[in-house]
Amino acid sequence: MRGRNMRIALGLAGLIGLAGCSQSAREPGDFAIEDAWARAAAEDAPVSAGYARIENRGGDDRLVSASTPVAAEAQIHSVTMEDGVMRMRETEGGLSLPGGETVELRPGGYHIMLMQPNRALAEGEHIPITLTFERAAPVTVDFIIRPIGADR
Repeated sequence: MRGRNMRIALGLAGLIGLAGCSQSAREPGDFAIEDAWARAAAEDAPVSAGYARIENRGGDDRLVSASTPVAAEAQIHSVTMEDGVMRMRETEGGLSLPGGETVELRPGGYHIMLMQPNRALAEGEHIPITLTFERAAPVTVDFIIRPIGADR
């Protein structure tokens, strides 16, 4: 009887340990999004760009799309250097956001391209951009408009 009780006790201890592990696993959706800004754009400008610092305090996720009421389309872009030429492209499959890490959207790197703004974007105003993730719920972020030539 004693051996059976020991096996039951060890089995329960193992289950309790597994339950503790699942509770400590980080869930997606715990983001700190800071320094969100976009470049000013004239009324007839074909594009603008948005930048931010995304700290992922949760589990691994992916930024898969963006949208805003001030542009016909918003795309996640990357900038790469190929044969001495800087190239900008829409990011295939979204942008990886590893848990516990910070990803920066910045000039010359990853950014949100605002295609065909439907109005001028004036320095000092704020615009909403909704970020959509693979696992976490969408987040709408307030982006401040900085001058056309701003790099920060």
